[in-house]
Amino acid sequence: MEIRNKRQYVVLLIHILVWSLLGFVLLLYPPHNFGVKLPPEFWIVQSVHLLLLVIFFYYNALVAVPEYLLRQKGVRFTVSVTLNVVFIVVVNTFLDRTLHLQALLSRQLGIKLVDRSVVNIYMLTTTLLVLGISTSVAVIQQWQKENQARQSLEQAQMKSEMTLLKGQINPHFFFNTLNNIYSLTFIDIVQSRESLHKLSRMMRYLLYEAHDTVPLSKEVNFVRDYVELMRIRLQEGTTVVVEEPGIVSDDPIYPMLLIPFVENAFKHGVSTMVPGRIHIRSTLIDRTFRFEVRNCIVSKNGLSADLDGGIGLSNTRRRLELLYKDRYRLNIVEEPETTYTVCLELNL
Repeated sequence: MEIRNKRQYVVLLIHILVWSLLGFVLLLYPPHNFGVKLPPEFWIVQSVHLLLLVIFFYYNALVAVPEYLLRQKGVRFTVSVTLNVVFIVVVNTFLDRTLHLQALLSRQLGIKLVDRSVVNIYMLTTTLLVLGISTSVAVIQQWQKENQARQSLEQAQMKSEMTLLKGQINPHFFFNTLNNIYSLTFIDIVQSRESLHKLSRMMRYLLYEAHDTVPLSKEVNFVRDYVELMRIRLQEGTTVVVEEPGIVSDDPIYPMLLIPFVENAFKHGVSTMVPGRIHIRSTLIDRTFRFEVRNCIVSKNGLSADLDGGIGLSNTRRRLELLYKDRYRLNIVEEPETTYTVCLELNL
């Protein structure tokens, strides 16, 4: 609200300065006026002309342009402008004739001025110029309002979509994790309790910290906790390597962008029948964060792995497009029946 008031004051000041300049030009620098003392009648005519210009400037900008021109009523707008011009010309001509301004100026200047007949070209030119500026200003302001409204709508839609996407990812993540802990309760009660404690810590992160943006180091720690939680169901021979050399940065990152890639690696790189391997590496160089996940592809129950990724990956792709636009690069390489590599680069 305060910024808006300041902007309004600036606009008002600009209008005052422009009209002061125009009034200065009209009153002090008309034809034959430089260095010559003119009769009071001249100043009356000039002042009335300036007043009419001010009135019709704002009438055109606030009424004629919004009501006629911008609503595709070109004929009415043309009639409005024509009537404005005719009214100003008639009033100025009437004052010229009534006050005998032509004769007074001729006597004051010591020369016989050419009769201006019905139309004062100088007055007509300034009138058309002011109305043209008025129309341009009104059209530009309307365009700016529509552009701001469109941007606000797009931001609101993006925020709404982001909330929906994030809401879909979190239940998806918890659903899989709780399933793993449930399976563990049949094998090791103590370890299942420890796993529940880790899960509660992760839930606390999601509920109280992972809102708009979070420090990069916390998001990387969240990935590490997730991996430790997933280790509980790995069979012997399956290895998970996590590398995160020196990432203690507080650079902001949007939460829950990395987990879907890790989750997908566990989904397609781990099997109860054959050993697998998952390699996760995080690096940060000059505010460019690189996150790479590589996993071997294992078939389950003799079926080929479906690497589409489901809800998690599709939502993450959409979130990246909305949040980072041209500041990210996602590269996915699949070597059939061998490895699946995801490489994400973010410009923080």
